[in-house]
Formats: sequence, structure tokens, C-alpha cells
Amino acid sequence: MLSRRFNCTHPGFILNAYRSGELDRLIGIQANGSSRDVTRLDGSSATIADPVDAWAASMLELHQEHQVPILGGCCGTAREQLEALA
Repeated sequence: MLSRRFNCTHPGFILNAYRSGELDRLIGIQANGSSRDVTRLDGSSATIADPVDAWAASMLELHQEHQVPILGGCCGTAREQLEALA
């Protein structure tokens, strides 16, 4: 079993990389708001984020699939994403 902490990573990347039960010690994520490749985001002149409902659904799936208790936002997230989490 792996113990991980993720910051500034889209929840979809984690969901695609790990099966249920592989992250039993993951306690939190500060999730990136965009599912785009980070090389495309780095140096961008504007904030790029996925639609709020799609991002929130990925966060919910991460919580349900891996029992991640602490969910938060990082780059590309704003009040709308945090309200959707709440």
C-alpha cells in the first residue's frame, strides 16, 4: 500500500493512476483546477480551469474511491470550486 500526498494535481490524474485500495493512506489533496497537461499551463497568461461541475465530480469520485478526507483547491481554483466541494 502506498502513502501519498498530492498538491497541485488534478484529481483525474490520480483516479487514472491508482486503483481502489492503493491509496489507503492518502489524507488530502490540494487539487489543480485544470486537467490539461502542466506543460501547457506553465507560463500561461490566463488561469485555465475545467468546468466547476466536472472538477467537483472528480473530487467527489476521488473522495469516494480512495476515502480522501481533506479536499481543497490549488492553481486554477476559485471560490466557485470550493463552494462546490462544500
